[in-house]
Amino acid sequence: RDTDGNRALVVKAGADLMIADLKPLQFSNTKSATFELMYRASNIADYDTPILTVMDTEEYTPQSVGFIVFPTRIVLLGTGIRQELFQQLPLSEDRIHHIGVVIQRGYAASSLNLARIYINGCENVTFQFSGGNMFYNSTGNNQLCIGQGSTDTYLYMMRIYDFALEA
Repeated sequence: RDTDGNRALVVKAGADLMIADLKPLQFSNTKSATFELMYRASNIADYDTPILTVMDTEEYTPQSVGFIVFPTRIVLLGTGIRQELFQQLPLSEDRIHHIGVVIQRGYAASSLNLARIYINGCENVTFQFSGGNMFYNSTGNNQLCIGQGSTDTYLYMMRIYDFALEA
């Protein structure tokens, strides 16, 4: 339980939780996919170290694919892009955030591919990517890692869909 008594998976500062072989973006290379998450970060001292990663490598490399959640921003990692855009609704400390990372292929029955980040139900970032851009590597570790040395991370909900959700 969190400090307010809500049910949560709690990963205290200095600890981490790795779920190996989790493949939340495995569908995203050929069709649409959505990763939905509710979390809170408390007692943040390091804003430049991730609190949650879904990547094909244990440590970040320029070839890593997936996405990274920092205490105050989200970064999508594709084979052809490193998308770190200004996010209109900043993520703030000690507040529950509802995040949706949506990879949408063939938008509106066209060859248009879109990636979207929703924060608390509001479309925050949208960008177009090429059909050859991949967010999942079938030969990598593909793990979920939660935790950071100086931040308490509370995970309230996580859902994975093999289609694109909208707000």
